[in-house]
Amino acid sequence: TTDKNKFAYYLSRDGKLKKFKDGNIETIGQIPYANDIYNDKSGNLWVCTEQGLYCFFRQTFKEIKFNVNPGKYDDIWSVTRNKSGIYYYSSKRNKAWLSADNNNTWQRINWIYNNPYQNKSVYGSFGAGSTQLGGTILPTGGDFCYLRQPNISKFFHLSISSQLFGSIEDSIKHNIFIHQQYSLYRLNEITLKLDSLILPNNSISNSIIQLCFDKDNRIVVCGRGGPLRLENGKWKKLKNCNLDVYSVTRDFTGNLWVSDWLNLYLYNYNNLIKLKNLPSKEMTIALTTYKNRWLVIGGSADLTFMDLDAFYKTGKEIYYRYDAGSGLNVLEGGQNNFFHDRDGTILWPCSDKLIRIYPERLLQTEAPNTPEILLCKASAQNGQFVILADSCHNRNFILPKGFRNLDFTFAAAVFNNNEILRYRYRLKGYHDQWSEPTNLSIATFTNIPPGAYSFEVQCSINGLDWSETAVSYEVRIPNFFYETTFHRILMIIITLAAVGLLSTLISRRMRQVKYLKLKQLQQINDLKLKAIRTKAIPHFSGNVYNNIDYLIENQQYEDASRYLALLSRIHNKVLSDADKLSHSLKEELDFVETYIKLEKLRFKENLKFSVNIMPKVNMAIQIPIMIIHTYVENAIKHGLMSKKGRGSVAVEIEDDNNGIWIRVKDDGIGRNEAVHYNLNSTGIGLKIFEK
Repeated sequence: TTDKNKFAYYLSRDGKLKKFKDGNIETIGQIPYANDIYNDKSGNLWVCTEQGLYCFFRQTFKEIKFNVNPGKYDDIWSVTRNKSGIYYYSSKRNKAWLSADNNNTWQRINWIYNNPYQNKSVYGSFGAGSTQLGGTILPTGGDFCYLRQPNISKFFHLSISSQLFGSIEDSIKHNIFIHQQYSLYRLNEITLKLDSLILPNNSISNSIIQLCFDKDNRIVVCGRGGPLRLENGKWKKLKNCNLDVYSVTRDFTGNLWVSDWLNLYLYNYNNLIKLKNLPSKEMTIALTTYKNRWLVIGGSADLTFMDLDAFYKTGKEIYYRYDAGSGLNVLEGGQNNFFHDRDGTILWPCSDKLIRIYPERLLQTEAPNTPEILLCKASAQNGQFVILADSCHNRNFILPKGFRNLDFTFAAAVFNNNEILRYRYRLKGYHDQWSEPTNLSIATFTNIPPGAYSFEVQCSINGLDWSETAVSYEVRIPNFFYETTFHRILMIIITLAAVGLLSTLISRRMRQVKYLKLKQLQQINDLKLKAIRTKAIPHFSGNVYNNIDYLIENQQYEDASRYLALLSRIHNKVLSDADKLSHSLKEELDFVETYIKLEKLRFKENLKFSVNIMPKVNMAIQIPIMIIHTYVENAIKHGLMSKKGRGSVAVEIEDDNNGIWIRVKDDGIGRNEAVHYNLNSTGIGLKIFEK
């Protein structure tokens, strides 16, 4: 079989699975009783054997075995590679090994064990490492050898009672820090001088587990009792980090990631932040970073990559986890012994084998396969339901009336990280926005209004890259008659008609009530006006008789006779209008003219009267009877009677949008002076018409 990168895969007669391209042959593994192979579209290599089905997940993990003791484990505890490309391996029980041909063959290194301090039960340990100067640290149990080509090799005896636990390089000062369970040493690569660093008493209560550098490149010692940092020659505890640390690494921001076996924390030198969604239930026994983006988390039987870039930008915890189901088949992962090879791979010594990890293949972020919509169920409020279709159908459906709830079941064919698979969906026509990502593979919609809808779903393993959209068949929810547009329009018309009729009846009733109230008010006003007139006419007559009496006393008998004739005409007019409350403006002015003739008999040429009417004034407009006359009479009596010489009274009438303006003017003595001359005046005439 072949893959998309044009590699050919074949099974040899001796039971080995091999990969071939451009004349280069690489053995992938020993597969007994194999009879068929297949490479799927996701890059997974499947091998069918008489013992079962094997999967090499994207060929992302490669097993390396020495098989120096058939039937036993290689027991590789640490690995490194120097500048010349030579791999060095430290095995707890099988001593030290090297490979100069890219792990095709291995050679045992025996000479480093020719020393009087060698522990015969422990030949290797953790802590193998290489430096920028080309040096190599090779553990030999509790001691170590320092090797640097072409001819530097030196054995350092530390203790036969404790194993070597780890080493770390300070490339700036060319120092290598090496520690055992209870001791810490510093080796200078230039002088090859080894110093023992004294830790405070009881600072690390049980053991030193691992070393690292902080953001300022200061050495940090981690173990039980909390991390210590070397500051200006003194050891100090890290602030707010009272935690037993078993694994630690520094990321590209300078922050530390620490583990206490079961939990993972971010330490930013101020706070310790616990991660909440770590998918692995295994113990965390190794930590490192990859390409300034990924945190690599080694468990006792699994491997997890965490996206640091997404975590720092969004706060989301995005993980990719791999175990035996995805090609990582280890008995027990190694503790704090990841090694970054120069080809971008990571070597991880485990109890039963050495694993080469290909992160670039593992972390392919192409979207998973398009989900499959498996089932659609419609239900009603009374609990009845109907299955519309399964994955073998692709039809349109019209639901029975009253079925307003829809349940969609779906799934995606994802080989790995199925537990972190996320779905998002929407029901087009009902809610066109994608839902929030969820790990549930069922979507429920309730109380859906009538209409045509189609269901869409996508899946992702990181919440960023989404698969192609799976689209369901169209589902039509019918409506009842009362939900149709015709019914709505009909109801609107009926409602408007009812409202209109009701408004008309209410308006008519209100008009009737208002009319009755106005009629009653008019009757009351008529009675009031009649009562007022009964007072006004005697008042007028009294003033006239006073004038006649004045003429007789002054022996002006002819004038008194004419006065009585005019008075007779006035009384006839008053009596003819006795039942009227108003008359036209013209009739009122005629009445005033007659009255002025009476007054001129007394005033002779000393009384001048004028009427000025604007053109637009409506002479037929109704006004109360005797209203102008009363004001004219008042002007003569109080304004001109006591004035010496001639006097004048003028009536001005002009139009207004709301009626007419009537002004009565005189050039008499004025109101203030009139008070002194008319001491017997009651003012009843004006008071009557003010009412």
